[in-house]
Order: sequence, then structure tokens, then C-alpha cells
Amino acid sequence: MKKNLTLSLTVAATLGFVGCTTTVSEEASIAGKKLWISSGTCFSGPGITTYAQTATGNAISSYDTVSGSFNGVTIKMSEVAPIDVNTTPVDVVNRADDILILTENASQQINRRVLRIPKLAPSTYTSFINDGDAFSAIAAQIPKAMAYDTTDGSVQFSKTIAAEKVTAGNVRVVKGGANAWINPAAITGTCFPAVPATPGIVDIGLIAPFTLGVDGKTIMLHAGATAATNRILAVQRTGLTSATATDCAGVTAGGVSTIAHLNGPTLAGPVAFNAAGASPTAMVIIPGASATTYKMIVSYSTPIATLFDNNTSFNTGLVVWDVTEGSDTTIAFANPVIIYRNTNVVWAPSALAYDASTRSLYVAVGGAPGVINQTASNYGYNVEKFTVDLAAVAPNAVLTRVHKDFKPFFTGNENTRCISGLSVE
Repeated sequence: MKKNLTLSLTVAATLGFVGCTTTVSEEASIAGKKLWISSGTCFSGPGITTYAQTATGNAISSYDTVSGSFNGVTIKMSEVAPIDVNTTPVDVVNRADDILILTENASQQINRRVLRIPKLAPSTYTSFINDGDAFSAIAAQIPKAMAYDTTDGSVQFSKTIAAEKVTAGNVRVVKGGANAWINPAAITGTCFPAVPATPGIVDIGLIAPFTLGVDGKTIMLHAGATAATNRILAVQRTGLTSATATDCAGVTAGGVSTIAHLNGPTLAGPVAFNAAGASPTAMVIIPGASATTYKMIVSYSTPIATLFDNNTSFNTGLVVWDVTEGSDTTIAFANPVIIYRNTNVVWAPSALAYDASTRSLYVAVGGAPGVINQTASNYGYNVEKFTVDLAAVAPNAVLTRVHKDFKPFFTGNENTRCISGLSVE
């Protein structure tokens, strides 16, 4: 997955990888893993029109991480009883012998849950997390993204205006009585200068404990239609109670666009933003040179339907941030560097996954570059693959696209309308 504590515990051998022009055929001698894909209601930025639930792929499928070849559909949500036909997968996390799927169903909220799907026998799926208080029956509290904690098996997931934590025993962890683990029902410090509204909390991840404690901080992306609502934030390892400002561990106050960005090596173009900023849509967290430092790659997308490219401002692309824990209660997000900005390749990004063993980044992108309405041509979302060199200096680039004849790593189909989650085996 893109949000798995295992990533955070992997020692960062991510520095010093030399970028080069890479083709799929040159990688063919390497044994491939599986790239798991959930296709359901996705988020590609407020300015992008994506598929309605009834038109999505509603499927879990996988592709080879080296060749990009299609392994097949693991489970089609609409064809497996007793899953309701309106249930859609919104995120996927890889585990050893199974995958976890976060599902959404606005009409039958009982089908909001986390499913455990055995890789060798997917039809024998079971409910992994289905706590009725955590998965609210309120239509507006839509599950969007989840993080799996490998230290204790708990799951954290966002649901537009809040985030829940549920133990491996399917017990909801409450905060402040009977509230969600992260419950910004009122203004809560600089993390939540306003109460979240749609699209709200669009991604969630965990980092390793700062000390010998069993929990680490929670990092989230919040998206909206204004500069101030498009931000990165971190919540204390003890959760967040509404109106308790100290529960906010760190934030890009004012929004991501209020912090000066730079172009990475080999890139040129505007680094300033339009008035609405840019909307973060997905992230991967990569361990840094020390136990308290990380690199975080974030996908940005246009917040306004009239911003089609990066010619007059930076609207869509990939950005790497420095993430530094100052203490058990503080964290800082700084030094954002644009590492990819070609909107003919990365457009309407909806999900990210990172493979530390090969230093490969996988990016789910809209199937029609430059098109605001991704449903018009009925294309599936594509996946682009990049090699990552976080220490690159010109003439090398931080990201080097892996392609064959300049085509996407793999081209989407009916099962990838649209990609809501990615996870590497």
C-alpha cells in the first residue's frame, strides 16, 4: 500500500539511486511482484470529474510490477454475494497472505467495512473491521482511505470529516468519550482551522513511533476548493479531540501553496500557484536518513475546472516534502520540491504506491490527459511507473519514467474506472 507502517519502518536505502532513461523491456529480467489495485469511487482533485460509483470498475485486480502485464481480476464487488451491488472499494492494503479492502456504500451503510480477502481463495472473503459505530450510517461520512499498523494490527481510516481507529479485534478506539479517534467537529488548532467538508480528509498514513511507544503520529491530506483547505497535517499518536489545539502535531498552515516550492533538477516552469492553490490527492511516506526524518511524495491536482496545465501556475504534478519530527509531539513539513510536472503523463492523479526494494513509484492517473471530465471518453485510469532518486542533481532527475514507446506503464480498462487505491505486494 501507499499507507502502510511497514514502509515507515523500512530503512531508507532510497537515497543515492542514479536516475536514467528506463524502458519496461530493460527491467524484464527482474522478478515481478503484484501491484494491487482497487477500482471504485476515487478522488483526483476538486477540479476533476470522476466516475460515479455505479460506473466504476468496482473491482480488485493486480498487475505485474515489472512487465505491467495484467494478472487478472481478484474480486468483482458487484458479482460476489452477499456484497451489496452498490458497494465500492476505496482503498487496498497488501498483507502477507491477504489483502484488506476498505469499502463504501452510501445507500447500504452496513456494507461500509474492511474486508479481508485471501490471495489464494478470494471468494472466501471475511469482514476484518465492521464496527457499527466506527462506520457511521451517516451518508456524508464516506470512507476514503486507510492505514494498517503492522505493530498491532489496528486500522485507521478517514471518512471525510473524521478518522477512526479500530483494533485488530474489531473494537473501536474512542477519543473524548464516544468520539472518533480524530474528531475535528469544531476548529482544532491549525490542523483544522475549519470543520472538514467534502472532499475533506482524502488520505491517511502512519509513521513509526518517535520513542519506544507503540504508536506513531498520523499524517493526513486534507483537500478542498480553496488554498487554506488544501493542506498536509499530522495528529498526535494519542488521536485528536475536537477543539483541543495541542492534538495537532504539525501542519502546512495556510495550505500547501503558501509554502514556497522549487523545481527539482532538470525541471523548469512556474512554481507559483493560482489563488486556490493545488489539491493534494495521495501520498507515500519514505523513511529518511534518520529515524525521525522522512520524505513524503504527494500528488497534486487542479482544484478548479479551468486549470488544464502548468503553463501559468503549478497545478498538477508530484512534489516531495521533507518531514521532520522535532519531538514526540511535534512534526514539520518543509522544503517542497516539484519532481514531476508533465501533465501529458501525470494528470488527475488519484493514488500512489512505493516499492522500497526497487525504489519504484507507481502513480494512478486519469486515462485522458488534460481532460477535466474523466468520464467523457469512458477510459479507465492508467498507471505510470517511475524510478526514484531522492538525492538526484542535474543532469539526473528525481523521477525517471519507466515506459515502452512513451506509453503508460499499463493502460487502463473497464476494471480501472477509476483507481482509488494502490498497494505493492
